[in-house]
Formats: sequence, C-alpha cells, structure tokens
Amino acid sequence: MYTTALYLAFSIVRSTTIALPAWRRYCKQLKLKSHILPRDVVTRWNSTYYMLSFAIRYCAAINVMMVDKSLKLRKFELETEEWAIAEDLVAVLLVSMHACY
Repeated sequence: MYTTALYLAFSIVRSTTIALPAWRRYCKQLKLKSHILPRDVVTRWNSTYYMLSFAIRYCAAINVMMVDKSLKLRKFELETEEWAIAEDLVAVLLVSMHACY
C-alpha cells in the first residue's frame, strides 16, 4: 500500500501531459479540490501520515483513475483490503503524531 501510493504520486506528477490533467479532471468531476498527491519524504517521519491520509480522502479520484486504461496506471490499483490497511495505518500514525506533540 505504502509503495503503491508513493509510486502513484510520482507517476501523476511526472506525467504532465496525460495523468496530471486527468487527475485534475477527475477531481473536478468528483467535486474535490485538485491538490497534488503529497509524497513521502525520508527525512520527515510524518509525511507518510499525510500521504496516506490524503490518499484515503481522495480514494474515489484514485479509483476512477485506475479504471481509465489509457492512463496505464492499473498496476497501482488498490484492493479493498489494502484500503482498509491504509486506514488502520493512518489511525496508528495519528496516535504517534499526537504523542510526539
């Protein structure tokens, strides 16, 4: 799950002529703000939390993008169990964040 979200973020940001405009279009269709997916930063321990919590909030847009075969992002598609694992991980990371502040 973690690496899938990371690689998906990189793939969308790098594809400025195909995937990025599609991301913006799908966000607009789903009435979501068109934010770029946050990426994990090795030197910032809480960036994993921000990346996964964003992915969960935008799971509808991510799932719609995975269905679009022309984007060639199907290898990043997440199963229902993986989304559940991401939600559990975000809950654990949230507790860790509150403990540190």
